[in-house]
Amino acid sequence: MSSYDKIIVMKDFFRVLYTIFKIVFCFLITFILGMQFLEVAIRPILGYDNWDFQIIFYLLFTLLALFVLWVVLFRKSNIAVKFLSIILLIFHFQLPHLLPSVMYQFKQASCLEDGICFEGAEVYRKGQKIIINKENCLKYGWKWDEKRKWCDLND
Repeated sequence: MSSYDKIIVMKDFFRVLYTIFKIVFCFLITFILGMQFLEVAIRPILGYDNWDFQIIFYLLFTLLALFVLWVVLFRKSNIAVKFLSIILLIFHFQLPHLLPSVMYQFKQASCLEDGICFEGAEVYRKGQKIIINKENCLKYGWKWDEKRKWCDLND
């Protein structure tokens, strides 16, 4: 066997190894996305969460969009399919603005994480429920932003 034949054999070996790695990687990502899809779909049916239809639709649409983008990235497809996947992604980013429950959840999560709560949010401080508005914000010594209608709970 000449050195040229050894190079070809090594090249084929690495090509096979790369293909196996790519298949395993794609399988793992698809499996993870599928399990997340099932979890989001089944949890409200079993009664674990009190999500409404808008939140369930948004989560399932998010997983579907991720799966479609995943497929488009790793499969050969024409330009029309890639263009439609970009439109799907743009629609996904605009979807929370069309679904009030989802936007409320985003605002509630940012309130818990950042301490900046929009008017109408509910927070629990010192064992009591406080609904954020201008009066309560100033009453508890927090900073109220009149222009944006939010309260900064950070001391």
